[in-house]
Amino acid sequence: MSKNEFIQILTKLVPSFILALLGGGTAMADVTDGVETVGRHITGQPLETDVTREEAPDFIEDPIDAEIVKMEQSATPIDQLTRTAKARPCKGMRYEYYSIDTRAILANVTGFTAGATGITGTLVVDIPGIFDPTDVIMLPEVAGWNYKTGAYDENMPLNLYVVENGTTGLTVQAVNGEPDGSGGYLIPTIDAGVQIVRLSHAASEGDVQTAPYAALPTKESQYMQIFKSQSLESSISLESQHEVRWERSEQDEYLIRCMRKEIELTYWFGQKGYFRNENTKRMVYTTEGIIPQILKSGQVLEYDADNLTEEDWIDLCKTIFSGNSGSSDRMLFCGSGFVARMAKIPSVQKRLDATSVEKVVGYTWHKIVSDFGVLHRFMHPLFDQVPGFTDMAVVIDRQYLNKYVFRSLATTQLALKEAGIYDGQSKVLTEISSICLKYGKCHAIIKPAETEETEDEAD
Repeated sequence: MSKNEFIQILTKLVPSFILALLGGGTAMADVTDGVETVGRHITGQPLETDVTREEAPDFIEDPIDAEIVKMEQSATPIDQLTRTAKARPCKGMRYEYYSIDTRAILANVTGFTAGATGITGTLVVDIPGIFDPTDVIMLPEVAGWNYKTGAYDENMPLNLYVVENGTTGLTVQAVNGEPDGSGGYLIPTIDAGVQIVRLSHAASEGDVQTAPYAALPTKESQYMQIFKSQSLESSISLESQHEVRWERSEQDEYLIRCMRKEIELTYWFGQKGYFRNENTKRMVYTTEGIIPQILKSGQVLEYDADNLTEEDWIDLCKTIFSGNSGSSDRMLFCGSGFVARMAKIPSVQKRLDATSVEKVVGYTWHKIVSDFGVLHRFMHPLFDQVPGFTDMAVVIDRQYLNKYVFRSLATTQLALKEAGIYDGQSKVLTEISSICLKYGKCHAIIKPAETEETEDEAD
């Protein structure tokens, strides 16, 4: 190479070198392969990151955060609660159980006919089976006779005595009716729709027996469901060098988390079924969840989603705890929409302080005290993922929440390699179980009331 040729090449390289030092330059890159087509030559601009990634995407190594982020499941409280309590063993895919509540004390009048003398009458009620001869019943909405003032007094509800429970209704006579002048007491007019409260038996002198009463439990049925989940990894994958630490133990942990979430969803929303798989021709059992069980035999309460007031909340609490012989402490599972509406109620907001938070089976609960009972509130993440449930809440009486287990959660290591089926390792998780709510009236669903617009949309 002559001196002049060297000077010409140097003259061309110096401006690029200066631009590289200054970190500038807007000229388009001139990229050519090397002499032996090994490597790349870039001229006309400095070697910047963008150019490097475009021309040699594997040249710059990005640092790797090798720590795996594991999502902690806060979405399985029912599954967790039922695992901490002692499960009931069951040796069958179908099982039956009995339920019985206390004898009802409340009924409604559907009709009344006064007798010829007015001293007796026939009272027709909607639940005649809870009344016996010699029962004393009270009508809180009907005024009785005040013997001191000689007039009917609303502060002294009318009491009646059941003489006979016949085919046409209850034959009754007044306990505190207006005296008829001959030793009897007249029964005032009783309108349909008024309520009756059964108080007690009142035996006559010389009676040694009273009306016999026996309670027969009601039989319910439920199905078990086989929950299964499987992991599979080849021997090549297991023996290969991994960029991050993701081993069999991590696979197993992830498998358990996913399966518990499936069980949780089924325990809430599953429908009871028994049918044939059209592909395998084998019979399949599916278990019934909490929501269908409450819809079948529990309480369904409604509220105004646009305006949940203090009065509405008091009425909800009264209905939840009254008239069902349940526990005074119950669990309240809510969607975030319902929680937001509760937080705007002054009395709830006032009582939700730092002292009202408690830890139960690893979950944080907010304790809400009402005049009727205590609710332990938990905002369930799955309610926001299921359409229509973000504005809903479910009340569960824990003492009547049972888990029946045919086979407890267990891991099975499949010998696929030894059997010549697959060169790898496989684990299968299996649980056969179901959830059961006894005494449906002790549990409730709280949902937004349907508006006219909603009904029109449904039509």
